[in-house]
Amino acid sequence: MAGAGGETLPSVGETGDFVVGERVFVPHVDRHYEAKILKAEFKRNADWPDGQWYYFLHYSGWNKKYDEWVEAPGLVKAAELGMATGAIGANGVTVGKSGASGAKKMPKERFAAATGTGGGKKNAARLAADLGAIGGAVVGGAAAPASGDAPGAAGGAAAPRGLQLELDISPVLKKALLDDHDAIVTDARLVPLPRSPCVAEVLRRYCAQATDSGSSGAVETEVATGLRAYFDKALMAVLLYRSERPQAMAMLADGRLPSSVYGIEHLLRLFVKLPDLLAAAGAGNMNEDMLVQTATAVQDLMNWVAEHLETLLAPRETYLDYSDFMAGLRGTVAEQVVAAGFLGTNPSLRE
Repeated sequence: MAGAGGETLPSVGETGDFVVGERVFVPHVDRHYEAKILKAEFKRNADWPDGQWYYFLHYSGWNKKYDEWVEAPGLVKAAELGMATGAIGANGVTVGKSGASGAKKMPKERFAAATGTGGGKKNAARLAADLGAIGGAVVGGAAAPASGDAPGAAGGAAAPRGLQLELDISPVLKKALLDDHDAIVTDARLVPLPRSPCVAEVLRRYCAQATDSGSSGAVETEVATGLRAYFDKALMAVLLYRSERPQAMAMLADGRLPSSVYGIEHLLRLFVKLPDLLAAAGAGNMNEDMLVQTATAVQDLMNWVAEHLETLLAPRETYLDYSDFMAGLRGTVAEQVVAAGFLGTNPSLRE
């Protein structure tokens, strides 16, 4: 169809190389995210003066608030990734009728795995007990019931009923959590320790900027102090993947606090678990105003972290190889690691 200037325009009903309802993949850094096309529109702008097809996408497994317009060159057909048959997975993983050929998961499933928010009855019960113990140790609150009596065990809810802290994990922080999960679980890497800046230093910088901006810093200091205490109590219980435990045993053997050794990668995991931690510590009994004040203060910290995240994360190329780390363990720590059931240390220690 010809336009007013004689140029060719799309025909009515035409949608370009993709159709509404089609499943596509969107390349993003080192992976592809699965999405569904909801709308198609031919647009002209400074980037595409002759016109280009744009598609409004919903990302599978993600909240609709992340729906967005993406131009045609930014999309990849499923067939081009070798996914023409069977169920279509995310991140460029071939999925056939017999299942996925790789360890990658859909974004929603990977986020659950990365943050410990998924799992069955057994995991929910164990998490309830761990969270309750941490909460009680930090603020003197009542510990959660024993694993057999964990509230909501059948439904996977580890926290007592009542008012719940609500935090918004921004896309920037969520992506960092997913990338961290992939590096540790999929690629068998370890965050280099000790981290600089460590959690204690990150919190100190946050408080300093609050004071510099004219705030008294009292609220920020209170939040930072509480979070550091939670972090130190929670790390070994609920903030580590199994493959990270030998490293923690080695790095904390001299009595150092986790907040002086670990960095932002593990603090992000605390943000995810904080609502359950507070609930297990009795936050369900907090009045609404107090809970809102707490949520606002923590959210402000999270927003500051998101703004400065690039300067806080360890470069991926500095991550350690898990096998090399295990092979390098020596002495008492290596013996403790072996006794805990971890293999891969110096063979002479297992004879």
